[in-house]
Amino acid sequence: ADPAEVRERPPRFRRRDIVVGLAIAVGVLAVAFFAELPGGYDGDFTPYEIANLGPAPKVGQPAPDFRVVALDGDFYTLSDFLGRPVWLNLWATWCPPCRAENPDIEEMYQEYRDQGLVVLGVSVAEQESTVRDYVERVGLSYDIALDWDNAVASRYRLVGFPTHVFIDPQGIVKEYRVGGLSESGMRKMLEDRLGL
Repeated sequence: ADPAEVRERPPRFRRRDIVVGLAIAVGVLAVAFFAELPGGYDGDFTPYEIANLGPAPKVGQPAPDFRVVALDGDFYTLSDFLGRPVWLNLWATWCPPCRAENPDIEEMYQEYRDQGLVVLGVSVAEQESTVRDYVERVGLSYDIALDWDNAVASRYRLVGFPTHVFIDPQGIVKEYRVGGLSESGMRKMLEDRLGL
Protein backbone atom coordinates (compact mmCIF):
# COMPACT_ATOMS: atom_id res chain seq x y z
CA ALA A 1 0.00 0.00 0.00
CA ASP A 2 1.09 3.53 -0.73
CA PRO A 3 2.42 5.21 2.48
CA ALA A 4 0.40 8.35 1.64
CA GLU A 5 -2.80 6.27 1.60
CA VAL A 6 -2.01 4.78 4.98
CA ARG A 7 -1.44 8.24 6.50
CA GLU A 8 -4.85 9.45 5.24
CA ARG A 9 -6.87 6.66 6.81
CA PRO A 10 -8.95 7.78 9.78
CA PRO A 11 -7.48 6.82 13.16
CA ARG A 12 -8.78 3.62 14.74
CA PHE A 13 -10.53 4.05 18.07
CA ARG A 14 -9.39 1.94 20.97
CA ARG A 15 -11.96 0.37 23.27
CA ARG A 16 -10.79 2.61 26.13
CA ASP A 17 -11.44 5.75 24.02
CA ILE A 18 -14.98 4.58 23.29
CA VAL A 19 -15.68 3.83 26.97
CA VAL A 20 -14.34 7.23 28.06
CA GLY A 21 -16.43 8.95 25.36
CA LEU A 22 -19.57 7.14 26.45
CA ALA A 23 -18.95 8.03 30.12
CA ILE A 24 -18.61 11.71 29.21
CA ALA A 25 -21.78 11.55 27.11
CA VAL A 26 -23.73 9.96 29.98
CA GLY A 27 -22.52 12.70 32.34
CA VAL A 28 -23.59 15.44 29.94
CA LEU A 29 -27.00 13.81 29.44
CA ALA A 30 -27.49 13.50 33.21
CA VAL A 31 -26.77 17.20 33.70
CA ALA A 32 -29.16 18.07 30.86
CA PHE A 33 -31.80 15.75 32.31
CA PHE A 34 -31.73 17.41 35.73
CA ALA A 35 -31.71 20.86 34.12
CA GLU A 36 -34.97 20.03 32.33
CA LEU A 37 -36.82 18.72 35.37
CA PRO A 38 -39.95 20.67 36.31
CA GLY A 39 -38.73 23.11 38.92
CA GLY A 40 -35.25 22.84 37.41
CA TYR A 41 -31.93 21.96 38.90
CA ASP A 42 -31.03 25.06 40.84
CA GLY A 43 -27.32 24.39 40.98
CA ASP A 44 -27.17 23.90 44.74
CA PHE A 45 -24.82 20.97 44.14
CA THR A 46 -21.92 21.36 41.74
CA PRO A 47 -20.28 18.22 40.31
CA TYR A 48 -17.41 18.77 42.77
CA GLU A 49 -19.80 18.95 45.71
CA ILE A 50 -21.72 15.88 44.56
CA ALA A 51 -18.46 13.94 44.34
CA ASN A 52 -17.74 14.94 47.94
CA LEU A 53 -21.14 14.02 49.39
CA GLY A 54 -19.69 10.67 50.36
CA PRO A 55 -19.84 7.25 48.75
CA ALA A 56 -22.78 6.26 46.61
CA PRO A 57 -25.31 3.91 48.23
CA LYS A 58 -24.17 0.31 48.03
CA VAL A 59 -25.93 -2.92 48.86
CA GLY A 60 -24.67 -4.15 52.20
CA GLN A 61 -23.67 -0.67 53.39
CA PRO A 62 -25.55 1.84 55.60
CA ALA A 63 -28.10 3.94 53.71
CA PRO A 64 -26.98 7.60 53.51
CA ASP A 65 -29.01 9.68 55.94
CA PHE A 66 -31.03 12.70 54.83
CA ARG A 67 -33.71 15.10 56.02
CA VAL A 68 -36.72 16.07 53.89
CA VAL A 69 -39.89 18.08 54.41
CA ALA A 70 -43.21 16.23 54.34
CA LEU A 71 -46.36 17.47 52.65
CA ASP A 72 -47.83 18.23 56.08
CA GLY A 73 -44.86 20.50 56.88
CA ASP A 74 -43.20 18.04 59.24
CA PHE A 75 -39.72 16.67 58.61
CA TYR A 76 -38.57 13.14 57.95
CA THR A 77 -35.04 12.02 58.71
CA LEU A 78 -34.17 8.59 57.39
CA SER A 79 -32.39 7.66 60.62
CA ASP A 80 -35.65 8.26 62.51
CA PHE A 81 -36.89 5.01 60.98
CA LEU A 82 -34.10 2.81 62.35
CA GLY A 83 -35.65 -0.38 63.68
CA ARG A 84 -38.18 -0.55 60.86
CA PRO A 85 -37.84 -1.72 57.24
CA VAL A 86 -37.91 1.23 54.81
CA TRP A 87 -38.84 1.34 51.14
CA LEU A 88 -37.45 4.59 49.73
CA ASN A 89 -39.03 5.55 46.40
CA LEU A 90 -37.51 8.47 44.44
CA TRP A 91 -40.12 9.60 41.93
CA ALA A 92 -41.86 12.48 40.15
CA THR A 93 -45.48 13.17 39.21
CA TRP A 94 -44.59 13.71 35.53
CA CYS A 95 -42.90 10.27 35.27
CA PRO A 96 -45.20 7.70 33.55
CA PRO A 97 -43.59 4.60 35.15
CA CYS A 98 -43.85 6.29 38.56
CA ARG A 99 -47.54 7.02 38.06
CA ALA A 100 -48.15 3.49 36.80
CA GLU A 101 -46.67 1.86 39.89
CA ASN A 102 -47.97 4.23 42.60
CA PRO A 103 -51.27 2.32 43.11
CA ASP A 104 -49.28 -0.91 43.53
CA ILE A 105 -46.95 0.76 46.04
CA GLU A 106 -50.04 1.91 47.96
CA GLU A 107 -51.40 -1.65 47.89
CA MET A 108 -48.11 -3.07 49.18
CA TYR A 109 -48.02 -0.44 51.91
CA GLN A 110 -51.52 -1.37 53.05
CA GLU A 111 -50.59 -5.06 53.07
CA TYR A 112 -47.27 -4.77 54.93
CA ARG A 113 -47.60 -1.70 57.16
CA ASP A 114 -48.77 -3.77 60.14
CA GLN A 115 -45.39 -5.53 59.91
CA GLY A 116 -43.69 -2.17 60.42
CA LEU A 117 -43.01 -1.25 56.79
CA VAL A 118 -42.26 2.42 56.13
CA VAL A 119 -42.80 3.60 52.56
CA LEU A 120 -41.21 6.99 51.97
CA GLY A 121 -41.94 8.47 48.56
CA VAL A 122 -39.55 11.36 47.88
CA SER A 123 -40.67 13.57 45.00
CA VAL A 124 -37.66 15.11 43.25
CA ALA A 125 -37.52 18.77 42.20
CA GLU A 126 -41.26 19.44 42.17
CA GLN A 127 -43.53 22.08 43.66
CA GLU A 128 -45.46 21.19 46.79
CA SER A 129 -48.82 22.07 45.20
CA THR A 130 -48.16 19.77 42.23
CA VAL A 131 -47.27 16.85 44.46
CA ARG A 132 -50.12 17.49 46.90
CA ASP A 133 -52.71 17.62 44.11
CA TYR A 134 -51.43 14.36 42.65
CA VAL A 135 -51.28 12.54 46.01
CA GLU A 136 -54.83 13.58 46.88
CA ARG A 137 -56.17 12.66 43.44
CA VAL A 138 -54.55 9.20 43.44
CA GLY A 139 -55.19 8.54 47.14
CA LEU A 140 -51.70 7.75 48.40
CA SER A 141 -51.54 7.27 52.16
CA TYR A 142 -47.88 6.39 52.64
CA ASP A 143 -45.36 9.08 53.63
CA ILE A 144 -44.59 11.60 50.88
CA ALA A 145 -41.79 14.14 51.10
CA LEU A 146 -40.22 16.77 48.85
CA ASP A 147 -36.65 16.90 47.58
CA TRP A 148 -36.85 20.50 46.32
CA ASP A 149 -33.13 21.05 45.82
CA ASN A 150 -32.17 17.56 44.56
CA ALA A 151 -30.17 16.93 47.74
CA VAL A 152 -31.49 13.37 48.19
CA ALA A 153 -31.33 12.70 44.44
CA SER A 154 -27.69 13.81 44.43
CA ARG A 155 -26.80 11.88 47.57
CA TYR A 156 -28.39 8.72 46.18
CA ARG A 157 -26.84 9.28 42.72
CA LEU A 158 -30.24 9.27 41.01
CA VAL A 159 -29.89 8.30 37.34
CA GLY A 160 -33.49 7.48 36.47
CA PHE A 161 -37.09 7.48 37.66
CA PRO A 162 -38.37 5.70 39.57
CA THR A 163 -35.56 4.52 41.85
CA HIS A 164 -36.30 2.10 44.69
CA VAL A 165 -34.04 1.60 47.69
CA PHE A 166 -34.92 -1.15 50.16
CA ILE A 167 -33.38 -0.61 53.60
CA ASP A 168 -33.50 -3.11 56.45
CA PRO A 169 -34.31 -2.23 60.10
CA GLN A 170 -30.59 -1.82 60.83
CA GLY A 171 -30.36 0.88 58.15
CA ILE A 172 -28.50 -1.30 55.64
CA VAL A 173 -29.24 -1.05 51.91
CA LYS A 174 -30.55 -4.43 50.78
CA GLU A 175 -31.46 -3.48 47.19
CA TYR A 176 -31.00 -0.46 44.91
CA ARG A 177 -33.22 -0.70 41.85
CA VAL A 178 -33.66 1.81 39.01
CA GLY A 179 -36.86 1.49 36.99
CA GLY A 180 -40.44 0.48 37.57
CA LEU A 181 -41.42 -2.63 39.50
CA SER A 182 -44.36 -4.92 38.92
CA GLU A 183 -46.56 -5.89 41.84
CA SER A 184 -44.88 -9.30 42.00
CA GLY A 185 -41.47 -7.62 41.84
CA MET A 186 -42.39 -5.36 44.74
CA ARG A 187 -43.57 -8.31 46.79
CA LYS A 188 -40.34 -10.17 46.05
CA MET A 189 -38.25 -7.20 47.20
CA LEU A 190 -40.25 -6.83 50.41
CA GLU A 191 -40.14 -10.52 51.25
CA ASP A 192 -36.70 -11.53 49.97
CA ARG A 193 -34.78 -8.35 50.77
CA LEU A 194 -36.62 -7.06 53.84
CA GLY A 195 -37.89 -10.37 55.22
CA LEU A 196 -41.52 -9.28 55.51
